[in-house]
Amino acid sequence: MRKEWWSGMKRVDCPTLFAWYTSFFNHLYFINEKYPKTEDRPLALEYVRSFVHHCTGKHKWKKKQEFKLIDRCTHVAVEKKKKKKKRGRKTKKDKKAEEDLQEGSVEHQLIVSLAFSPKFEKAFLQSSADAGTAICECYHSLALMYAPKRLACSASYYNKKMKLGVLHHNSLILSEMMGERKEIGDVVMPRKGRIALAVKRKMSKGTHSWRMEWVVREEYKDKRFLRRIGAPEDDIFDELILDYDRIVQEEMWDGDYSESDSDES
Repeated sequence: MRKEWWSGMKRVDCPTLFAWYTSFFNHLYFINEKYPKTEDRPLALEYVRSFVHHCTGKHKWKKKQEFKLIDRCTHVAVEKKKKKKKRGRKTKKDKKAEEDLQEGSVEHQLIVSLAFSPKFEKAFLQSSADAGTAICECYHSLALMYAPKRLACSASYYNKKMKLGVLHHNSLILSEMMGERKEIGDVVMPRKGRIALAVKRKMSKGTHSWRMEWVVREEYKDKRFLRRIGAPEDDIFDELILDYDRIVQEEMWDGDYSESDSDES
């Protein structure tokens, strides 16, 4: 939505769209955090879409097909305060920023198209209001190192690549605890939808010795059966299976020789 809003601000016929940029996205993040439950997301969506009336100066409306749950804004009425006289004249840009949008104008139609787009509705209803999902995203991004996103994979392979991502993450944390990785820089980044700032640390590269120790062992049907019945995993069962096959083959050879001897007699 930000990219589409920015492209709209560059248009000549949308001179006051920049004035509503901050208020719209602050309203969006506030509503998203206020209604985190899944059953409240349709109500939150209507509150987000109520901005199309708010920007035109209309704070009450009739319930229609688009607004079935709410019919007014919930913010406190804005009182007109006496502003101190500033030296100098106001520019045309400042005067346009204070005005409400006209209903049906190009700028208003652009906001309506963004708020009522099916893509935004689907994403907003399925999105999570939790801001602390960095751990899950970390595992997912690390898993993409071992299996590209553009390639489809089965459920078993997906489980394996996620385990590799967890091993990679644990290896980085362990090397940091042992003092092998050191901080080489930090960057302060704003968190969208939250007042606090996040400090992103840049660490040195880690050494992943577990990659050299990782041994991929194919699981055959017999081994999966032995694991299911609780048998220990060692080579003795493989040797027993080979011995059993050898005994069966010897019995087959002995049976063939006995049949040939009877035919000769």
